Amino acid sequence: QRLSSLPVPLGKVAAAREGRCPAPGLAVWLEAAGVPFRTIGAVPSVLDLPPGEVAVHHVCVPTEAEGAASDAALHQAMQAIQSYDPRATVVIESTIAPTYLDEIASNCPGLRIAVAPRRDWFDAPDKNMATLPRVLGADDPGLADAVAGYLGLVCDVIVSLPGAREAALTKVIENGIRQLELAYAHDLALTLGDRYDVRAILAAAATKWNIGEFRPSIGIGGYCLPLAPKYLATADRPLNLSARAVQVSEAHISRMIDFLSRFRQVDFWTVAYKANGPFTTSSPAVWIAEGLTIRQPRAVAPRTVGIFPRDKAEEDWISHKSKFTRRLEWPQDAGSGDVLVIPVAHAEALALNDTTARETVGRYRLVIDNEDALARLSPAVWRETGTDVRVPGRKGWLS
Repeated sequence: QRLSSLPVPLGKVAAAREGRCPAPGLAVWLEAAGVPFRTIGAVPSVLDLPPGEVAVHHVCVPTEAEGAASDAALHQAMQAIQSYDPRATVVIESTIAPTYLDEIASNCPGLRIAVAPRRDWFDAPDKNMATLPRVLGADDPGLADAVAGYLGLVCDVIVSLPGAREAALTKVIENGIRQLELAYAHDLALTLGDRYDVRAILAAAATKWNIGEFRPSIGIGGYCLPLAPKYLATADRPLNLSARAVQVSEAHISRMIDFLSRFRQVDFWTVAYKANGPFTTSSPAVWIAEGLTIRQPRAVAPRTVGIFPRDKAEEDWISHKSKFTRRLEWPQDAGSGDVLVIPVAHAEALALNDTTARETVGRYRLVIDNEDALARLSPAVWRETGTDVRVPGRKGWLS
């Protein structure tokens, strides 16, 4: 009865108590990894736990807000933990700037802090906490040994670093390197994509033993990569290459908006940035859709943006942008616009066959298939319907 009157997190707390997975996409990932979701204990606050019950506080709060690095939730969590136990052992899994640790040390001096950034990946069940090396850093060697034992209950390999700041910086640099690589691929796609199949060239380059495969897309988004330079900016001095990568990424989104602005009606089959979960925060599809609603043509009817929503976050975005957006239902509203953007290879897109594709996707003049979800369909479908299907990085994709 008392819990029912408390705010937002209670839905997730209740779901966990009832054995329902409260995190979007997590249940599917766990099942694929052979770990079905089970009922867990859940409370809205650490202060609701009996004193002395918690051996390790594992902090996974978001450190992003409105597309910017933010330590607000982290410090709120730390203060709550300190109130519960001033000498608590805390493992921070969230991505953080090293400077955040200085403020934690100042505001919560008794807490024993270790940093072990998250690396597991929802899109690949084999990339989980057990199989991926776990980076760990703590300034107190004794604490580092104790936390290594705790993480070792699940993680097969622990990579130890001299301190907590080094562990925090490792995660930021991992994301920063990945962003630089993808920004380079996008720069190539924008600069050379009118004359060359950059996607095929990058795939060929990746056959060299020390080069990864990078696929151009509609933009770099998500919780991690776009934020890496912003965490680095809180360090001693910003990195020139990272700053340039941000400029390239922003130019890429702007170019996508410019291209799609030529059309009167643009539909998005989801605006999420991941196929298996409703993740819309810092999604390039959201940025592009927002840009299209802002850059309205003059002296003619306004451009409209249609969305086939797949979750509540997308419903909320449509409500917020209701002046310019249309909520659509798949498949009955397919073909309502000139262009269809498919940001991710989600299950519905992958389930299309030649017949259903002809009746839905084939009703558009142009389709931007960001992750090549339609690749297995017969090219004859598009010849019959006259639909121009384009994949980022292929020759002439923005012509």
